[in-house]
Order: sequence, then C-alpha cells, then structure tokens
Amino acid sequence: MKKEELDKQLEKLWKKKPAVQNPKLKEQSWEAFSAKAFVNPSRRIEKVGWQWVAAAVIMAMIAIGSLLVYQNNPIQQVNVFELVENTTLQVKRVELPDGSIVELDPFTKLEYAKNFKKHRTLKLQGTAFFQVEKDENHPFVVQCDKTTTTVLGTTFTIGQRAQENVRVRLYEGSVRMEIEHLPKNWVLEPGEEFIYNHRQVNIKPFERFIDFENANLIEIVTYIESSYHYKIVLPEVLLHQSLTLRINKKERFENIVQIIATMYDLKPVIDKEHKTVHFHQ
Repeated sequence: MKKEELDKQLEKLWKKKPAVQNPKLKEQSWEAFSAKAFVNPSRRIEKVGWQWVAAAVIMAMIAIGSLLVYQNNPIQQVNVFELVENTTLQVKRVELPDGSIVELDPFTKLEYAKNFKKHRTLKLQGTAFFQVEKDENHPFVVQCDKTTTTVLGTTFTIGQRAQENVRVRLYEGSVRMEIEHLPKNWVLEPGEEFIYNHRQVNIKPFERFIDFENANLIEIVTYIESSYHYKIVLPEVLLHQSLTLRINKKERFENIVQIIATMYDLKPVIDKEHKTVHFHQ
C-alpha cells in the first residue's frame, strides 16, 4: 500500500469517534494489548514503521470500545424473550419476575423479555387478566395487535377475539391506550372498557362489581371458588348466615380472604400449593 493511501486511512481512523467507555476498563485493556503487541517497541517501530503501529493501536481501541459498549448495553439483552403459552382449557396463572400476576385464558400466548424487571414490556395474543405490581421507574406495557396499553400499577383485562378487535377493561388504577400509527391516546378510568374494532375506537362503561344482597355465605364461597380456583373451608355454622356484600370482580384474592376473615373474626391459612384456604376460629 502506498504511503499516501495509508496516511489517508490512518487520518480517517483517527478522526472517527470511538464509543464512550469506562476509563478504568480502557486503561486495563490498553495495558493488556501493549504488553502483547509491544514486546520490544523500538525494534518493532524500526521494522514495520510508525504507520502500522498507529493503525494497530487505533483499530484495537475501536474494537475494545465496541466490545465494552456491547457488554454494558442492556438493550442487547432485551431481544431475548420468554414465551408462556396456555394450551389447556383452564385459566393459567403466571407470576412474572417483577411479582405481577397474569391469568391467561385458554389458547393465549404471552411473550416478555428475560430482563423483565428493567424492561416491563409484553406481547399478548389472546385474552388475559393483569394484576400489576407498581414500579414508577419501569412502566408496564402490553402490546396486543395494533394497541399498546401502558400502566404503572393496576388491574385490567385485555382480550383479542380477532385481528384488529381488542378490548381492554379497567378494574383499578389507570391505563393509557395507544394505537399504531395514530397520534392520539386515551386514558381510561376504573369501570371503563376500551374497544378497538376495525380502526374504530369506542369507550363505554361496564359493571366491574358483583353484588350479594342478603345472600348466604355459601353462595359467596361458591363464587370465590369458581372465580379464583381455590377451595374455601369455613366452619359449618357460618355457611348459612346471610350478609350483603359488594365485590370487585377482579379483586385481589388475598383481599377477599381478608374481608371474610375480618367479618367473622377468623384466622385464614392460605395453602398455595394445594390451592386451599382454611379459616379457623
């Protein structure tokens, strides 16, 4: 290679701004490189010329900078996903790495990043109920077809019945709805349902509570068992007592257990492994 061409390439490499890197790591990398590359610096420079040595140094620093940026850039890890699929005819309950709970309807798929605590973004195909743990620094985002639902901490359902047909029901908290390629967004309040159907948006109220008027406790127990798939064991003497009670249809299970325990002065024992709750006097 002619000297003029080599000088031009070296000048181009020298002006190229390397990626920002940790000074300490840069110094360590340089020492390791120089120990191997310059066993006898004076003889090497004399043999190959200063241009080749400078070129090797610049290329090494660019390579080291790129490696450090790759190793320290969390975005490189976001594209590694976990896939959860419910192939059964029953609701599948899943606990996400951040403590949030998802209940997947039959034949529903959920995909999320392995480093989910830092990047709480999911892709949903089907219908699911979400009980989100609050984290103001890491918003919880669900992508379903062309819609994006963003929350901080709340309970809601998302259902996709067909392409471009998505329904979101908000039970607690607040969510912001966005649609691909549209500049507008919608903020839902508890008790509102967002419907996206063939490029049209409709927001309407829905009944998020179930009321029991002078009902026997056994009726409420039957509802809880069918909704949360736990076996409830109460003292027999209480089952036929009547009461009036309003329950959020997507109330946290632990809250319902505590309500019953407080009303009848009982001590609940929840067995998650066997899906049972025993109330003791």
